[in-house]
Amino acid sequence: MKLPWTFALLLLLTTGAFAREKTVALVADAQGQVQLLQAGQKSQAALLSYLSPGTRMQLGPKARASLAFVEGGLRVDLSGPCQVALEESGVKLLEGGPGAVTSTRPQTRQGKSLPRDVNIARGGGVRRDPELALTVGQAILPGDSIHWQAADTINGFQVFLWEGDRRLLREEVERQTRELALAPDLLEPGHSYEVELAGYRVSGQEVVLKKQVKVLGAEACEQITGLEKAATGVAGKTALLSVYLDLGLDYKSLKLTEDLLKQRPEDANLTRLQGELRKSLGLSD
Repeated sequence: MKLPWTFALLLLLTTGAFAREKTVALVADAQGQVQLLQAGQKSQAALLSYLSPGTRMQLGPKARASLAFVEGGLRVDLSGPCQVALEESGVKLLEGGPGAVTSTRPQTRQGKSLPRDVNIARGGGVRRDPELALTVGQAILPGDSIHWQAADTINGFQVFLWEGDRRLLREEVERQTRELALAPDLLEPGHSYEVELAGYRVSGQEVVLKKQVKVLGAEACEQITGLEKAATGVAGKTALLSVYLDLGLDYKSLKLTEDLLKQRPEDANLTRLQGELRKSLGLSD
């Protein structure tokens, strides 16, 4: 069946626009004057910025940047002054001397892709309680711990785990404790559960918080394992953070974001992400 020429033209234009906008790499690190030139606009590079082919990066003297490519495991380190243009599978040096571009393929990235995009805005936050916060994200890994924060007015806790109407766990926790480790075989990968945290005030009144969480499966665990081993520097941690965010591991994402902010305290994306994650976990500003 032949397509009407108007539909065929629309399809061609749409797929062409998609190809132009397809992201191929993310900014894994940026120090100093690192600017992005996209669609005639110039902006300072920030961690977790996604780049498409044709994007140019301009680094000032002594500036440094790292790119993590979504497919193939390629990492490109840039040293200023230089200017490069992104291509599908690498960068083209436009200005700069020897040593401006270094390309490697870390063994821990072999066969592992990164998400093509992550949404820094985490959506609506949960109800905040001034005395208690159940800091569980949308998802957890098998064997993860349940974490929470509490004010001094809370005298003790109980943690419950539910699958539908079936209670899997009831655990009393002492006042000074802020986490409960779960047995690796307690939860079934791919299943969803309700976590319930009851905090007891000194007066005897209780505060109850509940959250639905999904347990990720073997594929997600395998994707994360190699990246966690490689997360020793800023670039490796940023690549890992993109996967945490994509999988809904908000608690792990917050801890890693806070760690990265100690090393890149002025990064705009990290600062915004920290606020969004705190909001999604029910933490105060």
